Amino acid sequence: MSRFGLRKKIKRALGFVDSHQEQRATPQPKSPVVTSTMTPSESTPVSSAPKPSVPTVESTSAPVDTQPTSEQDEKILKHRRRTKIALLKLTAKSNGTAALGDLHDLAERRYFIAHKAFSDLMEEMVAEGVFLYDWSAGEASITELGTQWIENDAKGKKK
Repeated sequence: MSRFGLRKKIKRALGFVDSHQEQRATPQPKSPVVTSTMTPSESTPVSSAPKPSVPTVESTSAPVDTQPTSEQDEKILKHRRRTKIALLKLTAKSNGTAALGDLHDLAERRYFIAHKAFSDLMEEMVAEGVFLYDWSAGEASITELGTQWIENDAKGKKK
């Protein structure tokens, strides 16, 4: 018998495993909770066949939108917000236009956001309308909305 159960896996694939051992080794899945749509007031006569009822499965999980955000998710969102504000401020200091490399360096060195995460962040900022990106020059330009974000951040810190 091999250490990692390789022999057992090969036998199972070839169909040589005893079905009794396989049933004992694999846990049986739990059946979903089924409720009937018939009400207690509905009764079926003894002489006729019972009416077929349509079973419904009760959902035990809440929709994703209604679940509260965890403390870790809130921290991540706060970190992303600070990173966006820092990128906007760097662009504003550079006369409203900054090279993508400069933005990437800031995000990587100061906020530990690099490569794919930085690309996702920039795409998100362009989609939000705070940056315009010029592919030919490789530069990001701050928009009026981006300037408002910086002003709102400064007002929030003064309070």
